[in-house]
Amino acid sequence: MTTDERQRRFLDLYREHLPTVLGYCRRRSSTTSSADDLAADVFAVAWRRLDDIPAGFELAWLLRTAHFTLLSERRTDRRRDALVDRCGRLLPAELPREPDETVVIRDTVARAMSQLGSTDREAIILTAWDGLSQRDAAAVLGVSENALALRLSRARRQLRRILTSPEPEWHVPGDPLTVPERSLP
Repeated sequence: MTTDERQRRFLDLYREHLPTVLGYCRRRSSTTSSADDLAADVFAVAWRRLDDIPAGFELAWLLRTAHFTLLSERRTDRRRDALVDRCGRLLPAELPREPDETVVIRDTVARAMSQLGSTDREAIILTAWDGLSQRDAAAVLGVSENALALRLSRARRQLRRILTSPEPEWHVPGDPLTVPERSLP
C-alpha cells in the first residue's frame, strides 16, 4: 500500500467511525477530555496498525481497541491510586483524611517522590504505578534484578523517612512554599 493509499484509507476510517468511537469513549469515561484523549489514542493505534485492521470489520476493531485502551487506563489509575494510598499510610496519623485533604496527600507524596534520585523514583514508578514485576522493571531499566531490589529498598526507605519526618525538609526549586525556614531572611 502506497503512502497516499494509506493516508486515504486512514482518513476514510477516521471520518466514518470517529462519531461512533467518540460516543463509545464518552459513555465510558469520567470526563469529556479523557474521552477525547482515549479516542485520539485509538486512532493513533489505528494509524500504526492500519494494515492489521480487517476490511469490513473496521468499527469492531476500533471499538475493541478502545475497550483495551480504556482497561489499560483504568489499571494505571488504580495502580497510581494504590501507590498514593500506600504512601498516605506512611504519613503521620494525625493528618486529616477528609476529601479535601486528598489533594494535600497527593501533593505530599509527589513532593516526597521528587526528593528521590531519578533511578530510585523510576524503580518505584515502574513497580508500584505501572505494576511491572521486579524482573520486568529490571529489564526496562537495564539492570539486574538484584540491583533493582536494592534500588527499591533504598527508595522505600527514603520515602518512609521523608514522609514520617516531623518537618519535611524538601525544597522544590521555584516554589516559595517549599523553601526551608532556615533559608529565609
